[in-house]
Amino acid sequence: MGGNSADKHRVKIFEGLLRHYYHWQVLAHQDGLYSITVEGEEFSFFDLLAGIETLPLRQRQALWLICIEGMKEREAADLMGYTGSSTPAQYQKNEAIKKLVQYHDSPAFKERTRKKRTKRNGRVAQKHGEMDIAAVFPGLKGHDGNGFESRSG
Repeated sequence: MGGNSADKHRVKIFEGLLRHYYHWQVLAHQDGLYSITVEGEEFSFFDLLAGIETLPLRQRQALWLICIEGMKEREAADLMGYTGSSTPAQYQKNEAIKKLVQYHDSPAFKERTRKKRTKRNGRVAQKHGEMDIAAVFPGLKGHDGNGFESRSG
């Protein structure tokens, strides 16, 4: 993954998904909101978890503490045993997000999830309908400023 603006934008989308993990978890369990659409792309709660599980331990720790728990990089570095600098924790978090994006964008992942979603989307969309993600996650705005659109499934 290079450093172009499209790559950076993808990283920001994943950071946003991770930042609101606990909200999404509650909605998934209570209301069946298992997938959301951000800028026309569908993201699944369980696919995000599967991607996190593929990460090496230190990357998973940094990602969880900084992105999901909302800790400062210095706090996360201390908890992870890095003394004197937050740079190792920051590096591990950055690598973890890059790997999540790569995992999600891989052809094998896309083919697997396409097959899985093709079977169930008609039934799920009828059951749950559309939901405005901006109302679910206050403060989130899509790239075009119109907010996020979501779909249970």
